[in-house]
Amino acid sequence: MKLLFYSDFVHFHDHTLSITGLKYLKNYYGPTPIKHDLLLGELFDKYITYKVDYVESPKEYTEEYETIKPLEKPNLSIFSKEEMNSINKVLDTFKPFTSEKISEYSHQEKAWKATKVKQLINYKHAEDIMLCK
Repeated sequence: MKLLFYSDFVHFHDHTLSITGLKYLKNYYGPTPIKHDLLLGELFDKYITYKVDYVESPKEYTEEYETIKPLEKPNLSIFSKEEMNSINKVLDTFKPFTSEKISEYSHQEKAWKATKVKQLINYKHAEDIMLCK
């Protein structure tokens, strides 16, 4: 969800249009699309596998992780060259990051700091996305 957020906001920064048209909320662990559970439900069984794993954390409690995998190779031709550039910029930047590190990174964004929990993150904050500086 965080990579989706960054792809949309980076693309909006560069082209004043998001890739997906989704709206994002400030959630506890990072930005997530509104009704992301419904979005996943639409994709489930037809296009993706989805499962929840639990792992022991060094923080003395068990953490929940969601694993989402495609059932088939995605059709990337639906994206424009500019959209793919934005997506690849995000993927290249965050490739060495864990989901926890991406979460920590997203919490440093002005978009995160200026928005209250469970409120919409305004696309005007795309101008301050750290990946774009």
